[in-house]
Amino acid sequence: MKFSEELYEKLTNQEDARLCRDISDEACRETPQNFVLMLVSQFLTKLGDAVASPKTTLAWITGFVGAPAYVLGFLVPIRESGSLIPQLFIGGIIRRLPIRKWVWVAGCIGQSLAVGGLALVVFTLQGKAAGLAILGLLVVFSLSRGFSSVASKDVLGKTVPKTKRGQLNGWSASAAGLVSLGIGLMLILPVAQQTATWFYALLLTGAGLLWLIAAAVFSQVREYPGETGGARNVLESL
Repeated sequence: MKFSEELYEKLTNQEDARLCRDISDEACRETPQNFVLMLVSQFLTKLGDAVASPKTTLAWITGFVGAPAYVLGFLVPIRESGSLIPQLFIGGIIRRLPIRKWVWVAGCIGQSLAVGGLALVVFTLQGKAAGLAILGLLVVFSLSRGFSSVASKDVLGKTVPKTKRGQLNGWSASAAGLVSLGIGLMLILPVAQQTATWFYALLLTGAGLLWLIAAAVFSQVREYPGETGGARNVLESL
């Protein structure tokens, strides 16, 4: 028995890894492997989100580079709503694609590049220029995150049975939460304050690498062409 099947059975408490009801037979055969691949990729991206949190790491960066005070107020709104609003308009476009995992991969790479850019800001910019760069990179991050979010839901619906999707999300969030707790403890240690520039820059660089690895893992998901008819966005529905 493959490792993915063994792990899938243990995590989902299902003895028959090939039992599916709401996805195609061909997709069902790949469910154990796809479940594990998506679990790993989700864990990596959730961990990256925690490392590059606008409430901790990004908030510190704005102060360190001397960015204007208003930049701090825009961090969370851009990070959150910036990824939600575009989904209203891009969902129909993405669902016209028979294979959608590459949209997730592209979005993940975009997030990686944006976070890597934030690491460069720590070393190269100061003041207003640094603040505008942070906001611009955060917009790129949020847009990329929006693409990945839409694609992720579609790929999940095509590759994992409905009864197991909650377990997948739960396991990835729990694992990432535990690791994030350790990272949070590191942030309050004296050594993190004494070597702030290098520490936070390396932290962001590491977060960027997490998204790249997640993209590589997710690209191995075996997704079969899905339905493309009837895909519309909000504007087309008006």
